[in-house]
Amino acid sequence: MSTTITLSICTFNIHSFKTANNKYNIKELTSFLNEKQYDIICFNEATSDYKTKTPFQTILKTLNKNNKKYNYVYGRTNNGYEGNAIITHLPIKRFENKYIGKAGKIGRNILGIEMEHSHLPYCFLTHFDHVRENVRLEQAQRAVDFIKDFMNKSITTTTTTQKNFVFLGDFNSMVKTDYTEAFWKYLIKQRIQFGWELPETKVTDYLFNNNKEVNTKEVYNNNELLLDNDKNTSLSTTTLTTTTVTTTLPIKLIDCWKECNKEEKFIGQKYKATSRLNTRIDYITCNEECIKYLDYCQIVNQPNEVLFISDHLPVEAHFTFTI
Repeated sequence: MSTTITLSICTFNIHSFKTANNKYNIKELTSFLNEKQYDIICFNEATSDYKTKTPFQTILKTLNKNNKKYNYVYGRTNNGYEGNAIITHLPIKRFENKYIGKAGKIGRNILGIEMEHSHLPYCFLTHFDHVRENVRLEQAQRAVDFIKDFMNKSITTTTTTQKNFVFLGDFNSMVKTDYTEAFWKYLIKQRIQFGWELPETKVTDYLFNNNKEVNTKEVYNNNELLLDNDKNTSLSTTTLTTTTVTTTLPIKLIDCWKECNKEEKFIGQKYKATSRLNTRIDYITCNEECIKYLDYCQIVNQPNEVLFISDHLPVEAHFTFTI
């Protein structure tokens, strides 16, 4: 007789535990998570201190009232102010926080964990640069390299299903086919007016289109990366060069939301996409083999209370595995 195992996952940029209006959101965030009872919860822009209390302990205290033993791992970014966090009730075998580069004073990291789960033992969380796509592209390449290396060090027996993973977070990049032509043109005009970078898709082209060439004019070439999981990390030398890069993704990634919402188009309507600018920049992805277990992936905009927890909306995915 076959049995099923379900797994629910959420990624949420929580804006340093503050609402879009900079009011602390611990109460509202905890209530939302307690209602949802996700198996794995991933935070971008998480801070490790909140006044005299640790916000994670406040969240865990509530979640653990439901007879599940949640724990968390936290990976600081280079500037030390905030980082990425993964909360789960699944036993964590090991974790690693890896520096993947910076632009200006803001560093970026990827956090990886290996869990006790028969069909999906790996979870990787990151938050790419918010200013320049070429910087994001290089961070994405380093993140993919880290994923490969981390899984190669596995302490789990490597059957096919035990190679499954999710890679998620705020990628700060867009997929052009998510948008109507009119709204895409609006986004271009908006960014010109604000003096921002134009809408870019190099990162998502790299991540989701295997073996596709990605041409860039400016790419950061960096010497040796220095990593310290507990202290600020610095890049030894950074130089800006002009080049063209042909990228080949060594692992096949699937955009879970796109897989489940292939015909949906964003038109600029508020509270439909994940960011305050009505764009989808927060992703849950998985390896190609794992996609057959995906039940759904959606942007969470109900109940109405979730709209005001952060300046982003959460994304959730649900998997069912048959044994």
